[in-house]
Amino acid sequence: MPVVDGALLKKQESAIRNVLVARLSLLPELYGNNH
Repeated sequence: MPVVDGALLKKQESAIRNVLVARLSLLPELYGNNH
């Protein structure tokens, strides 16, 4: 298996975390509009 660059891995982790946080912050708005 190729060696994964630690900095690149950290960058991907932070990007994924930002996406998850953005989705979680959008959920209340979606549910609020539906009900």
